[in-house]
Amino acid sequence: MEIRTATAHDPTTDLVRIGLVHVVAIAVPVLVVGVLLVPAWLAVVVAVAVGLTVTVVRARGADDRVRRAVDARAVDPADVPRLAGAVEHVAMAVGVAPPVLHVIDDPARNALVWCSGQGPSALAVTSGLVDVAEPVELEGLVAHLLTDVRDGLVEAPTAATAMFGGLAAGPLRGLARAGGDDRRIVLADLEGARAIRYPPGVVAALELVRAGSSHVARSPEPLRALWFAAPSEVPPGTIDPHPPVDDRIDLLREL
Repeated sequence: MEIRTATAHDPTTDLVRIGLVHVVAIAVPVLVVGVLLVPAWLAVVVAVAVGLTVTVVRARGADDRVRRAVDARAVDPADVPRLAGAVEHVAMAVGVAPPVLHVIDDPARNALVWCSGQGPSALAVTSGLVDVAEPVELEGLVAHLLTDVRDGLVEAPTAATAMFGGLAAGPLRGLARAGGDDRRIVLADLEGARAIRYPPGVVAALELVRAGSSHVARSPEPLRALWFAAPSEVPPGTIDPHPPVDDRIDLLREL
């Protein structure tokens, strides 16, 4: 079976759109209050200035806001040698800079990646997975996640979550979609297998997740597609971007 190559996505347009929507969301209420207190032209100037300032501040702290949202803690590579080794090897194979490593203290078996576009990406693995995963399983998991980084699919959900929180999963759902491809999870499996030239590695990672639970205690809904496996039950009225793990395994075994 031929591995279908995903199309790289330039996140710049997504980030600009998210920033502009956030500026307007902040500026409008300031403007409404301002016109009651000062001349209209001054109210407009103040509203735009406040909107831009708040947006810039939130954008600069986007990575840290997401880290806190998922309750991840940065770790020294020496403290997680198997994970660090897998990340270094896979990052080179995928063609991206190694991410900053984090651990989420949770018994679930899952991992996610995020990036605001202002520096290196960040990768967090639950303690329930990193404590039991073998190198081949870690490489398969990391390969899936880092191909999303390479293909520019991580910045929009990261920025939308940092700017709007839960609203990015509700009325502003479209802002958190990167690349607009509902097949991105399967494509990341295939691209990860292609990057490390070893489909059984991604299969092994999926089998490890299947043997436990992938549901974590804290998982903001706008970040759902950035997790290796479904981080929680699917909210009513929404479609989970993660196909069943069994289906993902079956597809990879056809390669």
